[in-house]
Amino acid sequence: MIKKKGKFLTTIFSCIPGGGQMYMGFMKEGLSLMGMFFFILFLSSWLNIGPMLYVLPVLWFYSFFDAMNSRAALSANDTAKNPPPNALSTRGINTRTMTHVGMVAIYTFMHSSENG
Repeated sequence: MIKKKGKFLTTIFSCIPGGGQMYMGFMKEGLSLMGMFFFILFLSSWLNIGPMLYVLPVLWFYSFFDAMNSRAALSANDTAKNPPPNALSTRGINTRTMTHVGMVAIYTFMHSSENG
């Protein structure tokens, strides 16, 4: 049996990317989102790549609304049998492809800042 989570606490924990998912018991998804958020923040400040920070609001909004939708599904008891799949696997994009795209983007930003 899944314990119903309160809307107020879910909203509060969702203000931190991945916090809402972790509060509801989706630890892997929550840690993945939190790790991505803080890794992008660290990497962009360490390598001085300002445009990489534009990804953070997208990740934050995804995390927030995913937590709200997961909470609604939990209260409707939809995810008791079928937990929500990973967002990347449902769109047919695998992790290796996203890693390569990220590496190319970092390489491009690093070389564009050297030339400009």
